[in-house]
Amino acid sequence: MGAGRKEFQFIGAVGNRLDYVLTAHPSIKRPEDLKGKRIGVSQIGSSTDFIARVAVRRLGLNPEKEVQIVGIGGQGDRWTALTAGQVQASVFQSPFTLKARKAGYPTFIDFSKEDFEYTVAGPVTMRSFIRAERETVMNFMRGLADGMDFYRDEKNKDLVLKYLGEYYRTNVIEELEETRRVLQPGDAWVYR
Repeated sequence: MGAGRKEFQFIGAVGNRLDYVLTAHPSIKRPEDLKGKRIGVSQIGSSTDFIARVAVRRLGLNPEKEVQIVGIGGQGDRWTALTAGQVQASVFQSPFTLKARKAGYPTFIDFSKEDFEYTVAGPVTMRSFIRAERETVMNFMRGLADGMDFYRDEKNKDLVLKYLGEYYRTNVIEELEETRRVLQPGDAWVYR
């Protein structure tokens, strides 16, 4: 199994900044108020668990000793738990970032503004496939880059919002704009 792992290769990245925020219940006024409190993640060992632990450390707290990290479920479940006071903080992506701001919930960490590089999403393939099908891989990467350029181009905004609305099954423009904002110019690309 160890030798097989070396066969896989990241060939790009859709973004290099996390789009998560650590948001707290309004009863939490300062980061140190999180001591002894519950922080909701999707499940222990997930990316939201990792992100929450990094956020807690960045706040100067020990995630293993000073807070209780609990698995709650998806963003909707975590938002419900936060608003009900079952957890005192959680990590969210859009459109829940907008919901939190509109509700006046404090955000203690916004990873999109932090100096913290993280491969948000990226295609992976096998090195043998890259060697055997280099042109196919390059065409895929060109298509991915063209798609991201289309997504980020302001003149395509209405069409992008339409597609996002179909994907997320919503027509709430404010939420779709919040989601579109996530991958704007400034995110890095990696080509190998």
